[in-house]
Amino acid sequence: MTQANTHRGSSSRIGRWAGVFFLLALFGAGIAAPALAQDEVTVREELLLTDRGIERAVERMLENQCDRGGALLRQANTMQRVAWADFRGNTLDGFRSALTKTRRARGFASDAIAACQVDLQVHEEASSLFESVRASVTEARAELRERPDAEAERLLNAGEHQLENAVEAYRAKEFRQAVRMGTIANNLVQRALQRFRDDTPTFGGEDVEAELSETETLIREVESAGLGPRAQKLLEQAKSHQEKARDFFADAEFTKALRWTRAARVKAQEASQNVSLDRPERARVERAIEAIGDMIQEYDPKIREQGAAGTVALLEKAEESLVDAREQLRDDQVVVAARSARLAGSLLRRAAEKAGVR
Repeated sequence: MTQANTHRGSSSRIGRWAGVFFLLALFGAGIAAPALAQDEVTVREELLLTDRGIERAVERMLENQCDRGGALLRQANTMQRVAWADFRGNTLDGFRSALTKTRRARGFASDAIAACQVDLQVHEEASSLFESVRASVTEARAELRERPDAEAERLLNAGEHQLENAVEAYRAKEFRQAVRMGTIANNLVQRALQRFRDDTPTFGGEDVEAELSETETLIREVESAGLGPRAQKLLEQAKSHQEKARDFFADAEFTKALRWTRAARVKAQEASQNVSLDRPERARVERAIEAIGDMIQEYDPKIREQGAAGTVALLEKAEESLVDAREQLRDDQVVVAARSARLAGSLLRRAAEKAGVR
């Protein structure tokens, strides 16, 4: 074979391989571009889903503040910000990283909601326990004034000391510790009461009936007043205690009936003292709603211009919550309106922070 023929054959093979590589390059580009586009759509949907999950967690935090949930929510926010940053890099590796991180962020948000739900249950348990112990302390002190007893007084003082410790733990948001201490306090106070009950004189049906009637009169008086949430809860407890008293009275268990009706009377008296609690002033709520409305008008165009889809969704949620607050206030649901206004303000602040608006 001549040198010229060899050169022509080599050139022909190179040309063929070049054509193959060119076709492969085109084929590869044809696959990569749609795959990249598909990944972008999928990851964006996942990111927005996480944004909504974080919003729900924020709403739960506003309803029930809890330290563990707050820490988890902060982790969710941090992870989600990194996920969005990876996504905006617009690369296949960035999309994959964003997907992994946004799913982790969503997990943190779900854990935050669960943590606060548990804390809410313990919080309510502690609150109810404290009210019960205080009622028992009141009863024991009344018995102690009538029938001095050194051992009962020692138990009662120890119980009150434990109750103070429980309240301190509660204020520090150590709810489980508060429940444990409250239970100890209750046991001590009940032991003090038991010393009086073991020596309780026998009451006749007429005596107990008179006390039952006295309690029911007090319950009706309190019920006719305007009750806030706390007072209403105390009154419901008073009614429950009184029903038990009536059941024991019907069974001729007069000592138990007397004990329960007195406990009911203590609850009704506490309700009477708390009639005006937890009721925000209408004028103050109106001012808050108007102030948040002004802030939304100011921030709306800036957030829509600078914010991502998830940030705009937060803004729109804030606007919806503010509309709810106004409607609730018109319906004279002042407490509910205050809650909706707080939610609107929180969502707006979050949207402004994410958009970098000050």
